Amino acid sequence: MWGRDWSHNAVSPEKGAPVDFAFELRDDKGKITTPAKNILWSVPAGGRAVGTPVVADGLIWVGTTNRHDPKKKADQAILMCFRERDGKLLYQYTSPRLGKGANTFEDFPGSGMGCSPLVEGDRLWLINNRSEVVCFDLAPLKKDEREPKLLWSVDLRKEFGVVPHFPLMMAGFHASVAGYKDWLYIVTGNGVDEGHINLPAPDAPSLVCLEKTSGKLLWKDNSPGKNIINYQTSTPLVMEINGKAQVIVGQGDGWLRSFDAKTGRLIWKCDLNPKGAKFDWGRGKANPILATPVAYDGLIYIAPGLGVEWSVGYGCLFCIDPIKEGDVGPELETEAGKGKPNANSAVVWSTRDASVAGMPRFITDREYLFGRTICSCTIHDGLVYAAENDGFLHCFDAKTGKHYWVHDTKASLRITPLCVDGKVYLITDDQDILIFACGKAKRLQATIDTGKWSAANLIFANGTLYLTTDRTLFAIREKK
Repeated sequence: MWGRDWSHNAVSPEKGAPVDFAFELRDDKGKITTPAKNILWSVPAGGRAVGTPVVADGLIWVGTTNRHDPKKKADQAILMCFRERDGKLLYQYTSPRLGKGANTFEDFPGSGMGCSPLVEGDRLWLINNRSEVVCFDLAPLKKDEREPKLLWSVDLRKEFGVVPHFPLMMAGFHASVAGYKDWLYIVTGNGVDEGHINLPAPDAPSLVCLEKTSGKLLWKDNSPGKNIINYQTSTPLVMEINGKAQVIVGQGDGWLRSFDAKTGRLIWKCDLNPKGAKFDWGRGKANPILATPVAYDGLIYIAPGLGVEWSVGYGCLFCIDPIKEGDVGPELETEAGKGKPNANSAVVWSTRDASVAGMPRFITDREYLFGRTICSCTIHDGLVYAAENDGFLHCFDAKTGKHYWVHDTKASLRITPLCVDGKVYLITDDQDILIFACGKAKRLQATIDTGKWSAANLIFANGTLYLTTDRTLFAIREKK
């Protein structure tokens, strides 16, 4: 699933992560300038692969488009399934565009299948480009490579009046499905119109809970209501607190909310924006929450932000203790646009109050320590690795928020860091993979030019590093 397991923390417990590898690069005349090295296999993966791969039971699932198919008759979003050991294409699920009657922001032409699926045993759940939640039985595919069986589907637009907004610059990226026991938690993507001003469906739910076996609605919630700033792509986090499960999700109005997993009752809410903050694209301090909350050692880590096309701007990284109820934000609103400290705050630390004294000049030249992000945090051995859109990778102490180091990649960042085998892997919009040593001191070990644009997170599974670029899936493994 998204982020490897329920915590959404992109940390692999495995060893053997590669450092010595290279991708084939060619000059303008087609001459090879860099030969490939330690690439186990590579296969075509559509034309706009934005879905982070999911590896389960010998299969790899990648969300993309059918642009690679010479026989294609129409633009479609697809979910491709490859065999893990050799990259053989076993199956692809195709989903047509919405077409007439829908606006382009609901399903952009050429955009990928942006939802990473949830796989449990022989079941797979996915939100497709048409805002349909689909459930497949994978047993036929696993047994003799026949097509999976579609068990049920729920159309969020027709059933609940949702008008989704899939951001063009994020290439159709969508929240993933979260599961717990017999239930599924679905972020509907309800959002603003193409002009980014009007909200067509303020009464439609932002979060729904469905039964795993049937797709039956169990509960729904529209807490953001008319206050959705833009679009909603945060995948729900489901974690047990004192024996009870909470569904924790970042929402389009900038609030992080927790709901009872069974009933949908609101347990707590935390406003990640300063009171009185206004949304004004590149200038305002109010942001929606697009990143996914991550759990580590009983605490939650999250930051608000906008898409990378609006990369430069105010943001804030939060560490939150999810044990309280009610309004647990850092401030309570006393009157319109003004706030006072909240005695019930569950914020353990945040970068809003962090001093920038002693920070590198390229940080202190701005008024905030941490900027907007669409990336999840990655936490390992008590350290938080957090990437912001504007190109900075930060390292913080997970308990105290102490800032240890920052690296300026000089390129936009849209991909969550991956920690494995004492290393931090980061992909930049300049098509580089940066490899750092984990630790309180910054140590850049390698910079590897992929030569290809990527929007999907790196995955390390069963001794292999998987990179999904715009059109290719690579399996990377160093020879022993």
